[in-house]
Amino acid sequence: MLSEFQKRKLKRNFDIFDFDGNGVLTQDDYELIVDNLAKLRNYQQPSPEYEQLNSKIIGYWSELVKIAGTNNGEVTLSEWWDYCNAMMSTSYSYEKLIEPLSHINFWLIDTDSNEKITLAEYKQLAACCKFNTNEAAQAFTKLDLDGSGFIEKQELLRHLYDFFYSNNPEAPGNWILGPF
Repeated sequence: MLSEFQKRKLKRNFDIFDFDGNGVLTQDDYELIVDNLAKLRNYQQPSPEYEQLNSKIIGYWSELVKIAGTNNGEVTLSEWWDYCNAMMSTSYSYEKLIEPLSHINFWLIDTDSNEKITLAEYKQLAACCKFNTNEAAQAFTKLDLDGSGFIEKQELLRHLYDFFYSNNPEAPGNWILGPF
């Protein structure tokens, strides 16, 4: 069962995925996310890179619809919380859904493929995903635990795990999507 604290974080996640702001998630929202991320990565349609990105993001949407059990092409906030509760309920769910999603997130953010995320890369992703660059800078400071100026892959994976699973208000991973 999701805690109220987890619901607050996951509401922020929902709001970011609700790209058109209509209060429900649809495939159109995910297609807009693909388009924005493709622009960030300079992927042209059609290209193998664009198709790979599209496959990953729309594949995530398909899993969401399947697990949420919706058949009308929309996912409400309540269905989103049900989905999150289901996907976070077992270690299998973590391994099948959240861990792969975490690797996709790193790949999306690390635009120069050097296995490190810089503040500039984090701000670029923020601009693509509807949270402002000031919030992104604030979040990056919280996530860059050693003050090195970058976030390594294992750090980000840990932060994403904490975002989904931690009930500790002080966990840096709570800041993955900025303040909530």
